[in-house]
Amino acid sequence: MQGFGLSQRPISKVVKQLMLVSIGLFVLEVFLDPVARHPEVVGPLARRFGLSWGDIRHGMVWQLVTYMFLHGSVMHLFMNMFGLFMLGPELEDALGSRRFLKLFVGCGVFGGLGWLLLSGASGATCVGASGAVFGIIGAFAALFPNRKLTFLLFFVLPVTASARTLAIVFGVISLMMLRVGGGGVAHAAHLAGGVAGYLYGQRLAGLAGYGQTASGWSLSSLKAWYRRRRYTVVSGDETPVNWAEVDQVLDKVGRHGINSLSGPEKELLDRASKTARH
Repeated sequence: MQGFGLSQRPISKVVKQLMLVSIGLFVLEVFLDPVARHPEVVGPLARRFGLSWGDIRHGMVWQLVTYMFLHGSVMHLFMNMFGLFMLGPELEDALGSRRFLKLFVGCGVFGGLGWLLLSGASGATCVGASGAVFGIIGAFAALFPNRKLTFLLFFVLPVTASARTLAIVFGVISLMMLRVGGGGVAHAAHLAGGVAGYLYGQRLAGLAGYGQTASGWSLSSLKAWYRRRRYTVVSGDETPVNWAEVDQVLDKVGRHGINSLSGPEKELLDRASKTARH
């Protein structure tokens, strides 16, 4: 991927943590072995925690997770962190931090499996978060298909297209590069991670079927669906639950804790909690 335009959304919790871990490990790798920052050289961390078919066959299955936090060059690190920074905060806001982390790691694992099946027999070592980042692109395209995104082609030419169009373009490019030879780039991981992310996003979009708008899936509708599926309003003389207010109160609890609520806010949650689950 070439890069997206500047984000207006502040960096989120898990995105920040993922970036700090990746950057910190890259600095550690440089400190341990300065010459290991050449793409053709496998450094000490990558030899142990990068993904290779031989090591997987010997039971080192943790590499399916650890490989995605290592990178082969400054540009490799920058591209993945840039993609994570551009799309990650909005997805984390929509899915919640726990689900977003599962999405990132899960797509990274599927990306690693895809690389092992299609390219791992070469004896090379795979590192990088590209599979996980392509998973984020795929999930974003599924949940916000018509959202307009601007990216800089070759960091020079601004191009605007829908999220779904960009995901398709990136997927086609990766598929073409996989067929002709990727020049050391793990295009199989890109494809597998992107497909996994798109399928996961499609599943969520199908479950939250009421929230689609002309510009894609709204953050508020997706977040509200996760909360509202826990409740159903009881019939009778009680005042109907205002679910928009419930969503605001739950946001406040998530930010400041239950003790931050006022009396009326606690009463509103109490009325909602007395309803039966679906």
